[in-house]
Amino acid sequence: WRVNPARVWVAGREHWLLAAVNEATAEVKYFLSNAVTTPVPQIVAVAFRRWTVEHLFRLGKQEAGLTDFEGRDHVGLVRHLTLVLIVLGFVALHTKRLRGEKPGIDGGAGLPGAEPPLCDPVPAAAGRSGTPARQQPDPVLSAA
Repeated sequence: WRVNPARVWVAGREHWLLAAVNEATAEVKYFLSNAVTTPVPQIVAVAFRRWTVEHLFRLGKQEAGLTDFEGRDHVGLVRHLTLVLIVLGFVALHTKRLRGEKPGIDGGAGLPGAEPPLCDPVPAAAGRSGTPARQQPDPVLSAA
């Protein structure tokens, strides 16, 4: 991303207006910040973290009960949000701990092409090269 900062005045106060251009896709994003004493690279780094924050709120709503709050005051909302964040942290910690490599004894199960191919195809029976083998009906399917 290439960023072009400009100082602008909004409602009588100084702000940064940042225009960020992705040179690979020509996508343009604009950011407005009132943190005029903060270095521009730090503002850009924070601005691009928005997706992560939105993703965490979406997970909190779907997985940890953030949408289940039915309180009436700000204190209760903050307590509920704190509990949801603790649950998300717990889940993330244990997901990272449990995620790992498969044990070596599985022999590559689940990986396409992990099994060695057959060396020689099974030869056709003499005189029956084009006729299909006779199949017995499946007792489970025929009972239904």
